[in-house]
Amino acid sequence: MTTDEYLNDHIPHRFNVLSAFRTRYSNRHRTKHSLTPEAYRDLFRCAKDACLIMTRFFFEELGIKLDRKTQQCRVKGSWASRHNITQLPLQNVLDHRCHST
Repeated sequence: MTTDEYLNDHIPHRFNVLSAFRTRYSNRHRTKHSLTPEAYRDLFRCAKDACLIMTRFFFEELGIKLDRKTQQCRVKGSWASRHNITQLPLQNVLDHRCHST
């Protein structure tokens, strides 16, 4: 997979797949096409776990790792991008409005 395919095709596709299931499961838009939550709890759990794994892989590709013991973001040691991406400065993650303290 080329860098262009990874960034422009693969990553957006993965986010779309994961968010589509969540949107249908939650019936956010109140449509008849939503899923009955009780009937699909296992699938929702799988989608949620896959989303967390995808997020972890994505951040590791950018050079950021979540320390499991401290639950804090840190710079990944001996980092090298497989797609020639510049390492994301840790401070950018810590300063982001979505980062919890």
